[in-house]
Formats: sequence, structure tokens, C-alpha cells
Amino acid sequence: AHLATLSLVVGLAVQEACQDCVTKLGGVFDNQAIAVKWPNDVVVIAEGQSGFKKLCGISTEAVHGAICVGIGINVVAPTALGEDDAHSQTSIKDTGSELADNEAGNFSHASAQASTARCAERIPFYLSSFHRADGTPMFATLTQSQALDEVFNALVDRLIPAYERWLQEGFAPFAPLFDRYNMLTGHAVELTDNKGATLHKGVVQGVNPDGTLRLRLPDGSEIAASSGEAHVLMQ
Repeated sequence: AHLATLSLVVGLAVQEACQDCVTKLGGVFDNQAIAVKWPNDVVVIAEGQSGFKKLCGISTEAVHGAICVGIGINVVAPTALGEDDAHSQTSIKDTGSELADNEAGNFSHASAQASTARCAERIPFYLSSFHRADGTPMFATLTQSQALDEVFNALVDRLIPAYERWLQEGFAPFAPLFDRYNMLTGHAVELTDNKGATLHKGVVQGVNPDGTLRLRLPDGSEIAASSGEAHVLMQ
């Protein structure tokens, strides 16, 4: 199996594990859904909106012949923020201020869109934000340690069989499920490299069996993007 596709499989496992937790603990999704974001994020989206909040980030690396996978799931929100932490949080208000500054500096509309999208991507979402039908927090009857255990156990149940199948069959059998939960499909995006330079802009059509992103360019042609960070362009 190709290492670059492992983060896609792990993302699906995280997405399913988080859904399992919400369902098991009586949480309700209302108009929200947990989705994957190519290539290495799990996010929460609201119905009818193109924006999202980040629930989990994933990293993979080959180290001395082994595979190291980093999974960071936002489980329990901080109960209190110090003054320094509060100033470091990104909010919709902060995003609007940055956009206004860009416009004052005669930035292009496309640049302003990209700035807005990238600021929005910094907003976290925590599983503890889900509530039950009666309005009580989903984790209300659990200690923080118990909440973490619930998420960890659900993740192990989903990740181990997914990883074993990926070793045997690669990413291809996961592609249809990834497309089902892929928040990027149908959205205009900007793909950037690790320095923030633009690689491509286009509309996401889905993923290929090899894990590459199907992107329709402005001229109507389609490419298979194998790398890059995807930023949703606000419509």
C-alpha cells in the first residue's frame, strides 16, 4: 500500500469512530455532520454551509522502516482560557478584521477569499460540543478521562481493521466511502504547497482509487492532484 494514502484511511476511521461515540452517548447531530477533508483532516460541517471547523488532524511518517501515525482529536473543550490563550483564539470576528485589512491594502478578491478560508480553518471543534436531545452536554455524565477512553476505544475498533485492509488492498476499496464523506466534493478550492504557494485552483470532483484528488480546472480540464493543502474558496 502507498504510504500517502494511509492518512486518508486513518481519517475515515476517525470520522467513523467519532460518529460512533456521538451515537452511543446519545448525542444529536442536528444540522451538523462529521466529514473528512482531503488529505489529512476530519472536520465538522453545517448543512448548507461551505465552511467547517477542525475536529482532528492526522500526520503520517516513515521512521526507520516503521510507520508513525499522529492523530490529534479535539475531545474536551478547555473549560477556561487565560488572557494570552483567549487572544490566540481565532474567531469569525478576527477573520473579518483580517479580510478588511487585506482589502485596505488593495489585495485581490481571490486573495481575500483565500485569506478568509485559511483563517476559518483555524477554528477548532470539540466532541464535547455535541449535546443530547434534552440539551445536556454529551459528556455530562463522564469524567474527562472517561470521555477520552470512549473516543480511544471507538478509534481502535475502527482503525485496526481499516489498517489491516489497507495493508492488503491499498486505498481503492476505501475510495467510495471517502467520497461519501468528503466535504470538498463540489467545492472550489485552492491547493497550496507547504510554503503557502498556490499549486492549483479548481472544483473538486472526488478522489481516485489511488487517493489522488480529482480537480476540474477553470479551463474545464481535470487533473489528479497528489499533494497540497486544500483551502475552500468562499462563494
